[in-house]
Amino acid sequence: SSATGSKKKFDHSIATHLGLRVLNKCCPEDRWRVGVFLTTLLCHSMPLNALRFMAPLHSSFLVAFLILGLKCICAETNVTGQEAISIAKHLIEQQNRLMTEQKVLLERLEGVQAAAKEHTCKTEPEDDPNDDGFPYVSLSVILVGCGWLFKFAYMEYRVYTTKLTTEAEQEQQAQSNIDIGEFLQYRLDYYFSVTQWAKPILLLTVTFLLIFVSSIATVVFLGDNISAAAWKSWTYVADPGTHADTDGTLGRIIAFGTTIGGMLVFALMIGVISDSIGEKVDDLKKGKSKVIEARHTLVLGWSEKGLAILRQIALANESEGGRPIVVLCEESKEEMEEMLRAAESSKDDGLKLHGSRVVFRSGNPLAEHDLIKVSAHKARAIIALSPDGLEPDAADSRMVRQVLSLQKIKQTGDGLSGHIVVELQDVDNKALVQMVGKEDVEVIVSHDLIGRMMLLSARSPWLATVLDDLMGFDGSEFYLKEWPQLVGKCFGSILYRFDNAVPVGIKVSKTSRIVLNPPDDMVLQDGDAVLVLAEDDDSYDLNDHDISDYEGTRPESDVIQRKEAEKPPERLLFCGWRRDMADMICELDYDVPPKSELWLFNKVPMEERAVKLLDKGNKSQLKLKNITMKHVVGNPVIRRELLSLVEVSDGNNKDVDGFEIGERTGRREVLNYFTSILILSDCSEEHEEVNSEASDSRSVATTLIIQDIQRGISERKHALGEACELSPPISEILDSRTRSLMQLINKEGYQGYVLSNHLVASALAMVSEDRNMNKVYGELLSCQGNQIQIRKARDYINIAKKEPLCFWDVQCLARMSEEIAIGYIPVPENTDVVENSQNSKPEVLLNPPNKGEARVWSANDRIIVIAMCRQAKYKHELRLARSKAEQDLYKQFSSGGNEVPIHGWLKKLNSGKENEMDNDDHWRDRLCFVMNGKMAYASEKKKGETEPVCDLDKIRSIQPGNGWPPGYNTFKLEVEGSKSTIFSAASPQECGKWILVLSRFLKS
Repeated sequence: SSATGSKKKFDHSIATHLGLRVLNKCCPEDRWRVGVFLTTLLCHSMPLNALRFMAPLHSSFLVAFLILGLKCICAETNVTGQEAISIAKHLIEQQNRLMTEQKVLLERLEGVQAAAKEHTCKTEPEDDPNDDGFPYVSLSVILVGCGWLFKFAYMEYRVYTTKLTTEAEQEQQAQSNIDIGEFLQYRLDYYFSVTQWAKPILLLTVTFLLIFVSSIATVVFLGDNISAAAWKSWTYVADPGTHADTDGTLGRIIAFGTTIGGMLVFALMIGVISDSIGEKVDDLKKGKSKVIEARHTLVLGWSEKGLAILRQIALANESEGGRPIVVLCEESKEEMEEMLRAAESSKDDGLKLHGSRVVFRSGNPLAEHDLIKVSAHKARAIIALSPDGLEPDAADSRMVRQVLSLQKIKQTGDGLSGHIVVELQDVDNKALVQMVGKEDVEVIVSHDLIGRMMLLSARSPWLATVLDDLMGFDGSEFYLKEWPQLVGKCFGSILYRFDNAVPVGIKVSKTSRIVLNPPDDMVLQDGDAVLVLAEDDDSYDLNDHDISDYEGTRPESDVIQRKEAEKPPERLLFCGWRRDMADMICELDYDVPPKSELWLFNKVPMEERAVKLLDKGNKSQLKLKNITMKHVVGNPVIRRELLSLVEVSDGNNKDVDGFEIGERTGRREVLNYFTSILILSDCSEEHEEVNSEASDSRSVATTLIIQDIQRGISERKHALGEACELSPPISEILDSRTRSLMQLINKEGYQGYVLSNHLVASALAMVSEDRNMNKVYGELLSCQGNQIQIRKARDYINIAKKEPLCFWDVQCLARMSEEIAIGYIPVPENTDVVENSQNSKPEVLLNPPNKGEARVWSANDRIIVIAMCRQAKYKHELRLARSKAEQDLYKQFSSGGNEVPIHGWLKKLNSGKENEMDNDDHWRDRLCFVMNGKMAYASEKKKGETEPVCDLDKIRSIQPGNGWPPGYNTFKLEVEGSKSTIFSAASPQECGKWILVLSRFLKS
């Protein structure tokens, strides 16, 4: 106990020792032992240390108690009273001796504790609650705080006096009457509105004032030093329980007041902190935090195509386990996430992300800080969606600004990691976006893309099914990949080197040009990539086959007869109206045979159609070569107007036929007259916003009426024993939910609709994954290059022989016509294609498996090929003829020893047509050259005969063109004694060469 320094344990040990001493000396019998033990308990229950410092009365009580107990014991043990008294005296003497020993031990213990305390102070100073600490620190803090408050108060006072003076001058009074309370309230409101730190600063200021006042009161009334008073005041403010130990009335009053103020301040502080945390959580819910991602796909904006884009991007990255997809739009994050959850849980074709993660952020896609927030500079691809509900020009203007915002990030930051895919609504704005975005931008014009798909699908109904399978990542799609093993091989020899893919083109590394359906003798160079149709980028590989394995005798084919046959004129019917109708008509005119007819059946009055076709003056007058337009005014949803289409005049030939605009011409046609019927998503009214559900409802109704009318015509024709070929209608639908309805009412074996938004979303997703796909699909869906076409099997195969042939055999036969077979549609021979039931629809096999497996082909089978369109084939043949004529003429001129400084093909404007330079019909192709002091030209038609343009020494001036007409690189020759002549070269560089050579002969 002495070692531990516990006085209580020491006192108890003395009492226990005393009891044991009594027990050893005075306990011959058990009852005596009990008595003595009771005495010991008494001593133990009242510590001797306490008795020593109490009044002597307590000791006498103890002695009397001991004697009383001893007497009771002696009465039972035959001990006399004198002996008991002597025993008691003996015990008292022992007690006194022990107390003396205790005193000595206590003094020794106090000495030991003092030494230990001195040693502890030397090694580690002990905190003393009464220590003055560093008073200058407390004074410094108080002085700094008071100085800041004084400065702030002085500034506010200056503001107050300034306002008083200003108001007094305005009201011409000697003194203003601004209430000080209203002024303080106004200034507080001002600070709360301009900074988010106003509330915390105000609470800290109140806390400082509370501590300052409490400290001064403690120093003045209680006499504490400033450091201890400041710390004590802080504990009152921070901990309400601290004031319970305060002594004195004044001290308790100060502690109570300070504690009440501290409780109020901390309650307000907790409220401010709670509000701040709540605001931060709300910001996180609203999607205002920064996205920490890289190599992600970024979608800017949102529209009806959004979910379809997410689906396609997720499918594209399924083989990689998914990628992050970030969406930045102006809609709230909670709404977007709820919409995504609803799409994923939908029982009707639910959205599957295949491991991809979708991150939504709410913000302005045009704002630079919001673009940085979603890590736009780190994205592998950026998709900018055109907003819904805006006019096309307004929406496209927004896309121009979107590209400028991204270009700003590229210039000010680390650049863009990926390319930008921009959706536009008007093809006329494409050049502007490309000029702004330069090499970083890939443009997809949604209306133009769908219009071209509709035209192709209407003229070849099976094509709608093929395009639906080809666009997107559900089945097979196009991939580019380099194969060093194929360098030096010609394209014809690699057609059979992939078991699970079909080669369709080559990307030339030097020019970055993608050549679809290249000639068989085109050789792959180092760095060239092969474009194939495959299921995935890792699903195909080279085999060991060679072209010799597939060469040999092939079945006879009527390909030559098909090629020589001229295509008859087409008769097309457009039901409804589209904003880009003029662009569709121009595209159609480029590809249809001459003398074709296009009937426009819609509700737009004739007086307004010309204005709409000119796009309010934004487009030039339609100049059609192959199409004659016919007009019908009516509602395509009304059956009686579809039964008989009555032509009305457009007033353009009033001098010839005498019909005024809008007047009926008397010509009537029925639906079996047309070779193609197209039902457009009608937006014939200016104020009518394109609503997907309403538009699809009209399309479904028109389709049902046309099918019913065609069914009646077919029954009547069959009853008369006449052949009847009817063209099924192809409808444009916008909402993916209408797909199931169209599949229900469609009785043909092919797809009778084009899902606009789905196909545009697929195109955007595919170009975002590989920007080269924009060039590929741009050519395949145009009328100026290679197209996807549907051929009958009998165009290649002698069906009568019923010889089993594999897909490689069909590929060989297709290459004889310079076409590439990419798939086929097996149709049973005993099945009428037009009357197929819903349960027996043929399957479209793109990139078919088991290409070496032979089968017997039927007459109804369709072969899917990539082939040149009519105009592209004509231009290709003309290009070959030009090249041959140029080489022959050059040999002829150079063989006589005459040097030809320059030669090449130029377009020559017909005489007297300077005011109509923008009309292609007024230009003629001429093979021009300079020789023997003259400029002359010749064409392949004249078989080398030349016609002079002018003598070079008579050229008075050469004037380069001013950029008109667009697409022409012109220069004008002023010749002495004759009229001026205007030429156009193929490129600006070629035009410059001609001007440079001819200018050498100018005299001035």
